[in-house]
Amino acid sequence: MLFFIIGFGFGASALTFAVVRQSFPIRESGLVSGFANTGGFLSAVLLPGFFGKVLDHFQSVSGTMTEGYSYGFIIPVIFSLIGLFGVSTIKEMRQPESVEPESSL
Repeated sequence: MLFFIIGFGFGASALTFAVVRQSFPIRESGLVSGFANTGGFLSAVLLPGFFGKVLDHFQSVSGTMTEGYSYGFIIPVIFSLIGLFGVSTIKEMRQPESVEPESSL
């Protein structure tokens, strides 16, 4: 069940670049794609550090790591909620419809 949930959520990461392409002018899409790609790697760098700080805190305060893991696994949920908030603020940029020239027959 866990692998199903992970696989279901991981498919959305491929949509990032499609959303970026539709949401920004074409001349800015490279810059914004790089920024969006940085976000995923930034969370991969920050999450283990935050998780370790939470585990260290609970080990020194209560002496048990079980409670630390319970709170530690909330951190990815918080990051996901921040991402969900970011997705909800995206506005699609409408591309101008091309008008086909009328033929004079």
